Amino acid sequence: MPTIPSLTGFGGCHARLFFFYIFADMKRLAIVIGIISGLVLMAACARPSQVPELEVAEQSRSIEGPSPELVAVDSLMWRQPDSALTLLLPWFDSCGDVSGNDSTTFDLHYAHLLLSELLYKNYYEQTNRAELLQAEAYFDSISLIINNHSRIPWSHCGPSFRECGTQSPQTKDDISFLAARAHYMDGVGHYEGDSLVPACREYLKALEIMEGHFGEKELTGHRALFMAYAFSRLTDVYSDLYLHEQAIYFARHALRCFHRFGSSSAPLSSLLNEIGAQYEMMEQFDSADYYYCRAIAVLGDTNTLLYRDIAFHQTYLEYKKDSCQADDALSRLHQLLSKSETDSEKQARCLSIGELYYDNKLYDSAKVYLESVYYGNTSVNSKKQAAEWLVDICKETGKESEVLVYASYLVPLSNLEENDKSEIKSQLAELYKGFGQQKLNHLHQLEKKKNLKWAMTAFVCLLVVLMTVVILNHYNKTSKQLLKSQIKDEHYAHEMQQKALSGKLKKSNEALRDTKEQLEKFNNKEFQKQPIQTRDYVSFAKTPVCCHILDTVNRQKFKSKIDYGFYKEYALQKEEIKALRVAADEKMDNFTIRLKKQFPSLTDEDITYCCLYLLGLSDADIAALVQRAYPTVCERKRKIRRIVDEENSLHFTLRNIP
Repeated sequence: MPTIPSLTGFGGCHARLFFFYIFADMKRLAIVIGIISGLVLMAACARPSQVPELEVAEQSRSIEGPSPELVAVDSLMWRQPDSALTLLLPWFDSCGDVSGNDSTTFDLHYAHLLLSELLYKNYYEQTNRAELLQAEAYFDSISLIINNHSRIPWSHCGPSFRECGTQSPQTKDDISFLAARAHYMDGVGHYEGDSLVPACREYLKALEIMEGHFGEKELTGHRALFMAYAFSRLTDVYSDLYLHEQAIYFARHALRCFHRFGSSSAPLSSLLNEIGAQYEMMEQFDSADYYYCRAIAVLGDTNTLLYRDIAFHQTYLEYKKDSCQADDALSRLHQLLSKSETDSEKQARCLSIGELYYDNKLYDSAKVYLESVYYGNTSVNSKKQAAEWLVDICKETGKESEVLVYASYLVPLSNLEENDKSEIKSQLAELYKGFGQQKLNHLHQLEKKKNLKWAMTAFVCLLVVLMTVVILNHYNKTSKQLLKSQIKDEHYAHEMQQKALSGKLKKSNEALRDTKEQLEKFNNKEFQKQPIQTRDYVSFAKTPVCCHILDTVNRQKFKSKIDYGFYKEYALQKEEIKALRVAADEKMDNFTIRLKKQFPSLTDEDITYCCLYLLGLSDADIAALVQRAYPTVCERKRKIRRIVDEENSLHFTLRNIP
């Protein structure tokens, strides 16, 4: 097939005509492709915008902070909240009055957020709620601006963001983290005011911000710990209201976050115990037992209240599963009761023991423990439960006069609490459902973005391929038109060249055939000169000691970079070296004797090396077998090669020396 000449073979006029044809034919197609590409790029580069770009830049330019003092407090808070609170309070005396100063607005809101967190961590009530709500709105607005306008260079923001340390909120990720923390503390304030539904709404809002802004790989360190706290709070709230499935869901997510943070065993064991308790109340005893066992395994320490709680639950669970007799269970429960360290722990144990006696209709014993709970416990739920069982016991034992004592306590609680709890439970269930739906929507949006990204990539690739195909097609078409007049001349020149090449090739083949015949004759003569040596070498290689050495080398694959001491177990013994030399003399016509006689400067160890080289071994193999360093073996090889003349009659036997 004739070869198409390149553009360099054209004259200037032909080249210009070639490109003119290409672009003239592609003009319409290029316009269409350009329009499509422009629309695609406009769609890809579009960003949601709530305010004009310049206005956003000016707003973000005015954001200053945080100060190094507040950054230090924030860092210390996660480890030592009491010391952090002591460090923060003087800041308000010196810098707290900054109202109207835009350059320090960030610091003021940041400080009040830290104050609310430190009050909570040090078990104080929230005293700066109004300022906290302002900080919450402030961080929400900043987060909204920065997240929706990611194309704004960070240089537009205040210099403090670029100059402060790595742990300060100097990126939009940290701004979102502050917004989530503000919502969490807002929820804490609602919870302290006994407003469970608003509190849970803020907890869930904080989690939505974290999960909506950060990816799985970014939820580590303090972010993971923060989310673990939020999930744990939700676990407690839903558990207290006996919303078992929701409590288990939040507890499992709290466990996952604690694992990411690398938390200690206590919070992990506590959450596992809580999950087990929820399954026990749902009468899924196998699942409950599984989580109790995991809680014990994680905790390890047996001298803690948590360990006694888990052991108490396990014992009672075994009784419920009919795998433990009532007497045995009571004995173990009494042992745990005797180890109680506080009144609250003791009352919790008494309530469970009283329940066990109540279930077995041992009313007198049950009454003793339940009355202890009723008259000594400050927990409303425990006292209410004890009163309900005492009412049943008094009815069963005929003590109607005592029924009124306990019933009078239950009457004002029954209707009011049940109605309130029913409404709260319904609202919390709706919050949980909405949170789950929000999470699904977020995952759906992520999937849509991912699919859109792949679709855009595929479209761009297809567009590039299409343009490439069109260009190549026009290139081939125009090339054929422009080169049609030259094909005949090229074809003729090609035929003449082929004929000349065929003649040269014929002569070369004849010369090669003559050379081959001469070489075969020479080889036959050389073979006739040394048939015995070749045969002797094969016989030498088949001796037992040589077979053993070759088998060892083939199996172990010795390496030159590994110290020879690592191969100590494969070192040749004196008997094996002696057998090798004897075999060389017997099969190779006194090989070692002739070497020593002809080259007196060779030592016995040099001759041993020559015997090993006969087997085709490498320097690494010999280093391992004779237990010498690899450089030492190489140096000895060079010594032998200097002594032995390559043209010597022994060249055939030493041909294996590299």
